[in-house]
Amino acid sequence: PNAWEDRYGLTYALNLERMECAYLSRRFEEAQLLFEDIIAHSRSKVDRARAYATMVTLYTNIGKLAEAIGLGIKGLRMFRERFSPRAGKLSVARELVLFNMKLRKIGLENVPALAKSTDDEVLWRCELIGALGLPAYYSNPNLFAVAVLRGVRRDLRDGLANTSAFGFVAIATIISSALGDYTTANRMGEMALRLNEKLGAKRYACKVSFISTFFLMHWVRPLRETLDHY
Repeated sequence: PNAWEDRYGLTYALNLERMECAYLSRRFEEAQLLFEDIIAHSRSKVDRARAYATMVTLYTNIGKLAEAIGLGIKGLRMFRERFSPRAGKLSVARELVLFNMKLRKIGLENVPALAKSTDDEVLWRCELIGALGLPAYYSNPNLFAVAVLRGVRRDLRDGLANTSAFGFVAIATIISSALGDYTTANRMGEMALRLNEKLGAKRYACKVSFISTFFLMHWVRPLRETLDHY
């Protein structure tokens, strides 16, 4: 009997777990083979995206940044998202302009009132963009900036996701470090904290709080006012 045909859901879940276990046991070639088998048998973009996001994270954690980026970019093509591993400053500038135009129409303080997407394809596209961002951060900061700016811009268009607050706080660090606009960056970081609480995205709560506290607040607020966040 063909398990993929007869018991697809169970077979998919077990093979995804096997892939992660193989990675954790440092059996990287086995993990790669399992990933290829999952992709070959997956019935939907969502199932393929989940496998891609997991494998991008695995590659990142073992320092294979080029492979992680290449895989993330390949997976995002399913959603008609095109990224270049050689993204430069012009690409960042373009995405920043488009992001600011979209945010200006909505208003920063109105973002938490936006609805969360219920489309699984949208949500897993966001997860995959988020997974791509981490290896890009270490390998090509311009690609990291392009990924988070476009990812959040898609959230503002298609509905919020669990990754949205993390995306906003990542953009705030760009506004702070690259543009020197510490006030706007801190406002965005504080909004991201409220947004993540509203979304109930516990997996991202620590990241959002850490970045907002250690990279943003101290530029514009006395230390005594930020202690509760530590």
